[in-house]
This record gives sequence, structure tokens and C-alpha cells, in this order.
Amino acid sequence: PEEEKNFYKNEFENFMSSRVVDSNDWSSAQKHIDSNQDQVKRRWKFLEDHIEKDKTLLELGCSSGFMLDEFKKHGLTCYGVEPSGEFLKFLKNKGYPAYESLEELTKKENKKFDLITHFFVFEHIADPFSFLKDTYELLNDGGVIVAEIPSSTDPLTSLYDIPNFEKFYWIIAHHYYYNPKSLRFILDKLGYRYELIAEQRYDLSNHI
Repeated sequence: PEEEKNFYKNEFENFMSSRVVDSNDWSSAQKHIDSNQDQVKRRWKFLEDHIEKDKTLLELGCSSGFMLDEFKKHGLTCYGVEPSGEFLKFLKNKGYPAYESLEELTKKENKKFDLITHFFVFEHIADPFSFLKDTYELLNDGGVIVAEIPSSTDPLTSLYDIPNFEKFYWIIAHHYYYNPKSLRFILDKLGYRYELIAEQRYDLSNHI
């Protein structure tokens, strides 16, 4: 756990920079925001039905805050959790109430939220059951959690045999890899109401 904490606090941006194969720029917080505006647009179609002015929002693993900025534009009161030391400092300087961990947030803020989001975070979590229980407890009545989780049914690893992609895909930062069947197993065990929505993030150029 201590090694993992240090990894996210001090090394994560450099690690991600070494893996980047698309337009995402991890070299600074502002460049990260600028290079992720396409992700804001892509995600918004899954989020817009839950967006309402004056609602409270918590984003877990909010990185540079590029999603928080969009939520704030639409009138939501935003909170964030971000273990990266560089990004956390950036978020606080922008005035966001942001915390290094969920534990720190719950100690310092006696709040519940109308909307909780996390994007490409769940696979980094060592205990998915406890994580979901803890976040579920932070929801207001009628609240919703929206999560984006990569699927191991990615055709580049589930259909094709590409040794270089196999080396790239399976990484030390992820505790688990999920697919619709394993997500249903967890969510059914916890008894939550949920909907799984499949989406193709990358276009055909990613196969070339």
C-alpha cells in the first residue's frame, strides 16, 4: 500500500506519459486539460441527464480537473479526490475542495452528493466491494454514480493475438480487469440497481 501511494503521489504522470499513444498530454496539468476536451464531449452524452444546477458532485480520480471544470460550468458544486501530488496542488490552487483520498474527504467533509463520477479509476481499486460500499454511502437519496471502466473484451486483446499489445495492455497500476460479466457479478452481490452501457472509445485507427 505504501509503494502504491507513492506511485500515485509522485510517479503517475510520468508513467502515463510513457504510455501515451493518443493525444492526451500528461506533461502538465493545463496541457492535460487542453488535450482531454474530446473526452469531455464523448462522456457528456452519458452525463447530461444527471446534470442539474446546484447539485453536488464528487469526482474520484479527477486528475487535472478537466471534467470538474465542465461540471462547474453547468452550475454543479464540485468536490474532488486525486492522489497525484502535482494534480492535487493544481486543483486546490484553482479553488476546488480536493482531497488526496476518500478517507481524507470523509474526515474533513460531512457531505453527501447527488452525483459521484469516476473515469478509468475502478480498475485501480484493490477492494472493489469496499470501494463501492463506501461511495454508495456518500450518495444522497436519488443520487447516481456514473463510472467509466475499460473492458477486457477490447478486441485487440480478446480477438487478436498481438504480443506487443499484450505487453502494453496489462499494467502494474491495475489491480483487476473487468468485463460485463464480472461487473454484473460484483454489482449483483451488492444488490445495487445499475445499467451497463457499452461504448467504443477508440476508432478504427487504434487497430492500425
